[in-house]
Amino acid sequence: KPGFPDMILPVPNKDYHGLFIELKYGRNKPTPEQEQWLDRLSEQGYLAVAAWGAEEAIEVIKEYLGME
Repeated sequence: KPGFPDMILPVPNKDYHGLFIELKYGRNKPTPEQEQWLDRLSEQGYLAVAAWGAEEAIEVIKEYLGME
């Protein structure tokens, strides 16, 4: 589907049902479709975020999994 996040971690933690990450690079911004998906997923109890680059995505994943 247009705008669906790039990465999915279907593992619940104490706060969320799972994790969705939309990967961005440089000055790119999420499209309206991507923002809608992230909002809808957040409303359903998932952590759904945009991350700029691999480093930020790794940090989000580590924090989500309690590795920080």
